[in-house]
Amino acid sequence: SDMSIVQLPLPNSNDFPFRYTTILNNITYVFYFTWNTRSSSWYMSIHLVDETPLLSNIKLVPNLDLLANFPDSRKPLGALILLHNGEDVKKPPKVTFENIATEYTLNFVN
Repeated sequence: SDMSIVQLPLPNSNDFPFRYTTILNNITYVFYFTWNTRSSSWYMSIHLVDETPLLSNIKLVPNLDLLANFPDSRKPLGALILLHNGEDVKKPPKVTFENIATEYTLNFVN
């Protein structure tokens, strides 16, 4: 049972709103990404393939398991972590509208 890491697409600021389907642990999920101008932050929502919302408006912040605070048992079983590509992973720059797709990776670890 080796750990596996899947890199998931992040929103390119030219392609908006950003959504895709992906299979994690043999379950198809729909990921949505939206930019909130007021809070200057990216948010992610995850639905089942029939569009049942599982997790809504999770703020994309680096170095935290973005799924940790959600008890829904239908969520992807694993950790979802936004990581900066730079040298100093512990002190990443602020996530912006422009830099999320170029400077960060979204990693599903299980």
